[in-house]
Amino acid sequence: VGTVNALNVAPTASAVSFSGTPNVGQLLTGSYTYNDTNDDAEGTSTFQWYRADNASGLNSEPISGATATTYMLQAADNGKYIRVGVVPVAQTGTSPGVEAFSSWQGPVTDPTAVTATLTPSVALTEQNLNGEILTLTLENTTFTDATLDAANFTLNNAPSGVSISGVSYTNATAAQITLAYNDTDFDTSIADFSITTAASELSAAQNLTSSSVSITAVTETL
Repeated sequence: VGTVNALNVAPTASAVSFSGTPNVGQLLTGSYTYNDTNDDAEGTSTFQWYRADNASGLNSEPISGATATTYMLQAADNGKYIRVGVVPVAQTGTSPGVEAFSSWQGPVTDPTAVTATLTPSVALTEQNLNGEILTLTLENTTFTDATLDAANFTLNNAPSGVSISGVSYTNATAAQITLAYNDTDFDTSIADFSITTAASELSAAQNLTSSSVSITAVTETL
């Protein structure tokens, strides 16, 4: 009876994970455990980093050039989720194995991102829009000077009849915007009212749209 050779199987990678702070500019480091049933020594296993739109991997795509055990997060990763994949490779025997993945982590944030936050003094409704003062707060940029031109501030998704009556400088990173409203009736509430500041007003030299706030419509009873 001839000798039956044991089946040689491909290696596997397990416990794939990575460490590091999920901020743009930070270094992530992948790790994993190499396994081979036949005790074939590890060769040069390969790596690939991926980004996606959410923690379920929506629109997952490999990151071009990101094939090392470490990966430096870049601007394109801001708001994305990241994972790493490992293909285990043995020096001898059956190889390579099947790619194994870490879980998705994120979202990635950019602590240096230029943002503007819009804050009303009260919840906005159709009844209190006229004369309402909104605070616009800047992050990682400043106003170029203390003279703010209302024409450089644009309302987005505003109800008909709403305009800006004035903009006043508070400090280098804050301003107050006063609304005017001529009582033009609207019956549909708005969830994404915002304000865009023109690049000429900002040290970042870019148009900047604020966070959104809602405006509640009031339905009149006859």
